[in-house]
Amino acid sequence: MNQAAAIYEKSGVKGEELDLVKQTMKTVSDLLVRLYPALITIIFAIMAGCNLALLKKAATVFQLNLNVGEFITFRNPDLLVWVLISSGFSMLLPSPLVTTPALNILLLVALMYFVQGMAIVSVLISRQSISGVLRIVLYIMLLVQPYLAVLVAGIGLCDLWLDFRTPKTQENL
Repeated sequence: MNQAAAIYEKSGVKGEELDLVKQTMKTVSDLLVRLYPALITIIFAIMAGCNLALLKKAATVFQLNLNVGEFITFRNPDLLVWVLISSGFSMLLPSPLVTTPALNILLLVALMYFVQGMAIVSVLISRQSISGVLRIVLYIMLLVQPYLAVLVAGIGLCDLWLDFRTPKTQENL
């Protein structure tokens, strides 16, 4: 943080703006320290998911019988919503001994609903005739853009009640 503050000072940031930058860096570093366990777990989950996807691709290339389910069928347990609700309400308590683990749990559960939302988006995209390049661009946008990531996690959560994956059949009246 001191090195970053020195860089800002050398670039001409002074006075109140420099104090604001230092305060922001302090806040971000405190938050990263609090979220460290969840961030490490998320990194391990991403690594495991990538390894599983590569293993599944290799199994199809080498024609091996690998019993791995399809990503589009991924669904979180229904009771996971209570973990989300309880950790969210635990964030309202004034004790950091409660809020820090609750924040980590909240982040991990949000990741799980994001993965379920990505499975739903994959189903919806596979129903449309979209080119491969456009699909890749869409997936990158969903992963990188924070507001879209929250929307995808919300879709994953709402799938509990709305079931986006089942095709809607029209009834003749």
